[in-house]
Amino acid sequence: MLENIQIPDLICPFPSALSPYTEAVQENINGWMESYHLLKTELAVKRFKAGKFAWTTGRAHPTASFEDILLVATWMSWLFMLDDLCDEEELGRHPERLQALHTDLIQHMNHPKMMTAEDSNIISSLIEIWGRMRTQATPQWVERFMQTFDDYARGCLWEANNRARNIIPSAADYMEMRRLTSALYIFFDLIELADHIQLPAEVLDHDSVRQLKLLANDGVAWFNDIVSLEKELRTNDVHNLVIVLQHEHQLTLQQAIDNAAQIFNERIQLYCDLEAQVPSFGTEIDGELARYLAGLRYWVRGNIDWSYETGRYGQTSKQPVSQK
Repeated sequence: MLENIQIPDLICPFPSALSPYTEAVQENINGWMESYHLLKTELAVKRFKAGKFAWTTGRAHPTASFEDILLVATWMSWLFMLDDLCDEEELGRHPERLQALHTDLIQHMNHPKMMTAEDSNIISSLIEIWGRMRTQATPQWVERFMQTFDDYARGCLWEANNRARNIIPSAADYMEMRRLTSALYIFFDLIELADHIQLPAEVLDHDSVRQLKLLANDGVAWFNDIVSLEKELRTNDVHNLVIVLQHEHQLTLQQAIDNAAQIFNERIQLYCDLEAQVPSFGTEIDGELARYLAGLRYWVRGNIDWSYETGRYGQTSKQPVSQK
């Protein structure tokens, strides 16, 4: 479909890394998904195993323990199943049904309880993995994570409303909401948990740190939009940076891809410039913050490497990204 389209040079100066526990984590999450019967069809099983989500989390947390990477990979697997459920049952085109599901999930997270025979597989698996996460977390982290998950659900509902009403969002609206639907803020919260990083709320809420999180989110989201374009075109899904730019500015597809690539490169450069200007918060906090910011960089680079090594987005993802 995109044989005559060229992806411009994409630049990411962050180094690659991979945990030695990656393959063991993948075997474990394969078994976890099977134990809860979360993959309903052979196609779903094939898609999940091809996704190699342990390679994403192994690259995002290369120095974490097996148990900590497994925690993140299991949560990612659960989110994959939720996303697959939306596709399979077209919940992504039925806002009312999607909202009802998200409300049920959030209620179970807000009011944890023991699993019962009446719980669905999606609820039972959520209770189990959420219980593991809460055990390791502070009450403040749990509260913040719940808000982040609620924001993600709100973004998904926004997309569902657009699909139901055949709305192509403006580029500005899409770029704002994509930061929620990417689920990256969820995984940025998990950097603290998996890498045992302790940062005061005033540091996490500092303007420079919040902006770095936004830029890292953009780095993942805009890269994914560029290399997944063929998939969105095939499924007639307008939620892609290239598509909204093309529609809003009446561009050719090549021009829209060029613009999206320029935005990606600008975001990465802005990240590098801003990180070099982060103020000091004291020796101890600076050390923790340095590890947290390394986690953001690992996510950006790790997502790129994972996309290439899995062939997740087809032929369009085979062009290398420069580290210069």
